[in-house]
Amino acid sequence: MTFEYSQELASDLEKLFETDEGYDVIIYVDDNSEIHAFSNILRIRSQYFRTAFSNELTKKKDGRFIFNFPNISPRFFKIILRFIYCGKIDLAKLQGPEILKLLTAADELKVHRLLVCIQEYLVKHQHEFLQQDPLGILKTVYQRESLTDLWNYCLEKICARPDISFKSDKIVNLEAPVLELLLKRDDLSLYEIDIWNNLIKWCFSQNPSIQQDADKWNNDEIVTMERIIHRFIPLIRFCHISSDDFINKVHPFKRIIPEDLHDKMLIFHMAKDKQVNIDTRPPRKPKLPELPKLQKLSELPDLQKLSVLQTLTELPSQKLPELPPQKFDSLIVDSRHFAIFSSWIKKKNDSYYNVNNIPYNFNLLYRSNRESDAATFHAKCDNKGPTIVIVRLRHSNGIVGGYNPFFWDIIKIPEPTLDSFIFSFKNKAILQTAKVGYSNGYGESVGSCQGFGPIFGNHELAYDNSSWYRLRSSCYPNVDIPLNNLSVDLYEVFQIVEKFTSLI
Repeated sequence: MTFEYSQELASDLEKLFETDEGYDVIIYVDDNSEIHAFSNILRIRSQYFRTAFSNELTKKKDGRFIFNFPNISPRFFKIILRFIYCGKIDLAKLQGPEILKLLTAADELKVHRLLVCIQEYLVKHQHEFLQQDPLGILKTVYQRESLTDLWNYCLEKICARPDISFKSDKIVNLEAPVLELLLKRDDLSLYEIDIWNNLIKWCFSQNPSIQQDADKWNNDEIVTMERIIHRFIPLIRFCHISSDDFINKVHPFKRIIPEDLHDKMLIFHMAKDKQVNIDTRPPRKPKLPELPKLQKLSELPDLQKLSVLQTLTELPSQKLPELPPQKFDSLIVDSRHFAIFSSWIKKKNDSYYNVNNIPYNFNLLYRSNRESDAATFHAKCDNKGPTIVIVRLRHSNGIVGGYNPFFWDIIKIPEPTLDSFIFSFKNKAILQTAKVGYSNGYGESVGSCQGFGPIFGNHELAYDNSSWYRLRSSCYPNVDIPLNNLSVDLYEVFQIVEKFTSLI
């Protein structure tokens, strides 16, 4: 029969910690006070002490080991020492900044189990403290390899709300390795041109004597800026910067960008039909948190309902306030494409909305499969209000589609409108390849009939029960949708509902 008395053992070790009779280690902390300990316990529980006791050069006096930790307070050292002895710690009694100091002290002593415990507690129970200044906390812990859980948490928070850090002077005070960590992230939720602008701002802050006008730089200034920015250039996804922004905001700094890279990007932006070998990494994608379910306005108490209605009526006719990015049930596109679709629906430029302020809910009505036909499309999509159709081209990264501001109906007479559009992305991973064309308002902007699915214009993008095709350009300008039958492997139809409307 096996017996275990682990709790009794922990209690006995705690008594040993409190009495320290027979100690053989003296530790001096930041106020030069003494703390006593036992080398065998320290050796087992701390990697730092295990290494130190193996070193013959470790200082001894009167047969006792001597250590100095001038950066650790007596209070924190005793907390750590109690954990080393008996595995007990109460973090609830400490404030966020105190826990962070305790964590760095535990890292210095390399008490692995305590590091795991403190990081888990911070992430689970100290959200408010961590979110006050995740960039400042990251600067504190980024060089400590044992604290990866905490600095990954901070990186995710910064990337989810980069405006807090990047749209302030905090960015210019970052150490280069911290900035590099951020620019390597796929989930950094900023437009690539904003990342570039902030990088240039940071480079200037590293040497304030360099004049702001790049055209006036002398050779020494060029060499200095080139040295500062060199490590970051491979982290910028230049193909996801618009042509206008590239010419106006990147090209002026051509002398600190590798010549071959600059020339290729210039061709990419100025001669889009010419093939050029460039880095085509996908755009950065923010990690999408689960959003709380919104209540219907009719379900709210009368006073709260009145407050919401008053707020809605006072909102200016402009972009929605920024919210956490939402999820979309699409196998073809992601949130950035839906932001562009929203901008087009409002007849704005591609970047008017971003993933954080999309004003519509896009509800999946229909996703095609091998057995799909026009009848199935109409059964799923008729009389559902405005919709957008997204079509994925086979054997390429291209997509095409169109927006119907009315509703689909198998017997509906085709209608003219100035609000419908068709579109294409030559490469959906490169948002700058998007083209959109609005109806000229003449003839049949959108329609359908027996045996057909969606029809845009005079069969300028249409589905005929077996295939997608394009015959001509008549109601819409040419947006480079291929002529004749299209090789398609999937299409999706989304109902479009304005977010404020969906609350009522």
